[in-house]
Amino acid sequence: MPDVIKIQMVLDKVQIFLAKWLDCHLKGLYKVNFWQSAVLNALIPEQRINVEENGAGSLDDLDFATLVAVFLGNFKALRKELHLDLELSDMAKHVKKIRNIYAHKNSKAIKNPNLKKVKYHFETLHQFMDGLGAEVDLLREIDELNISSADSKLRANSALQSTVTTSNGVKISVSSMPATSNSLVSVTEEKINANVNNEKDMMRSNKPRCKQLPKWIDDKIYGELEAIYCPCCCDMTVIDWNKADIKKYLGTYFPRSYVEAFYLYSDYFKAHLEEYKDRKNLSVFDFGCGTGGEILGFLEAVEQNLPSVEVVKVRALDGNHHALRALKRIIECRKSVGKLVVNLRTMPDAIDDFYDLGVARGVIDDTFDFFMTCKTVCEFVTKQQFEENNPYTNIILVFSDILVPDGKMLITDVSTKNGTSNEWLPKMLDAGIKESGATILARNEGFNESFVVKHSHFACDQSKIAWRFIEPAKGGKV
Repeated sequence: MPDVIKIQMVLDKVQIFLAKWLDCHLKGLYKVNFWQSAVLNALIPEQRINVEENGAGSLDDLDFATLVAVFLGNFKALRKELHLDLELSDMAKHVKKIRNIYAHKNSKAIKNPNLKKVKYHFETLHQFMDGLGAEVDLLREIDELNISSADSKLRANSALQSTVTTSNGVKISVSSMPATSNSLVSVTEEKINANVNNEKDMMRSNKPRCKQLPKWIDDKIYGELEAIYCPCCCDMTVIDWNKADIKKYLGTYFPRSYVEAFYLYSDYFKAHLEEYKDRKNLSVFDFGCGTGGEILGFLEAVEQNLPSVEVVKVRALDGNHHALRALKRIIECRKSVGKLVVNLRTMPDAIDDFYDLGVARGVIDDTFDFFMTCKTVCEFVTKQQFEENNPYTNIILVFSDILVPDGKMLITDVSTKNGTSNEWLPKMLDAGIKESGATILARNEGFNESFVVKHSHFACDQSKIAWRFIEPAKGGKV
């Protein structure tokens, strides 16, 4: 594939991402009269007239130059709210110039491309996306396209790719697919290896495992609960979010957590089938459950892999009341779909420090087969709620004795470098496990594992997490 076509593909990705990014963040800044305040007021008169004459009603309708103008017109407010790097303003202007260079079929840059300049343009687009907080997977897609025609075949043969099929039958890889929410694709769900028989078999490569979000969940969250797909890559502190924020969280992170938990617990149950095959009841405690994507993934894994289980006891702790209300409504809806009897009790409790953690532990009077905390501890790191102590260590020690004697913990988290601690979270996780004296039973291979979920608002939404199944040291309470 010629390099100029590759860079045009990257520019398309940048445009789609920028539209979603602006929509997500500007609607948070302008609660009233969003279109006038955030969009039209940011444009010069000529652009404003073009937008109105074209009947544009959303940021997705705007061309590349107009999107950049909206970004620059709101940059001061966005920078203050999101702590953006000042150089992103100049970089955005340069990105617009790059778009103009490759926008015309008869331009010199397309007819006689300078490979050195093309490489520089790739790197500029990468830096701009990285500065806006684009997810690692999207940045990787740009990097994979930033290769010369001479070595593209070699790189393609060695890359780990997932194949999807478009509506007209053309096969393309996830890594090269345009990141558009309305792409009509059919992702083949990868079946879990039925021969998993020990913990080592649970270690996976970074090839994403794909799954369709069940239609009843899709209808529930994007229909009745009005969830919004709006990815961002900032250090999240979900506990502070309002109802509107939680709708974005529900529409973006619930599907990812569902698929991650489904595969991880399915693998675990297959690896320990003899231990669970005759069980009638199971129980799980979710610390920092949010809207409960991992809980629904756990329940689906139980139902598909442990047919003897009839009742699951779920205790869900979170400090955000809006998130807990959404979880309750989803579990209520599940009663008409699944066979399992789910006994859910929510525990609305905000954890701000060591004292709160101890209070929360003190009111738990049950024991559980599983304890899980999924992409939650990163919030404690961001807010420095445990001061200089490793929060993974504290959570493992405090909650280890709510488990039954052979109970297990699952800890997952994002695999980024936290902006507050300036440390890579997977490394902090491993350090915390070691400090607590726990034993790692199974973990992702390498730095993280990739998952892809398909739902009505995004064709192939990919996430990466670090995960560990552990067995806490006995008598670990602090």
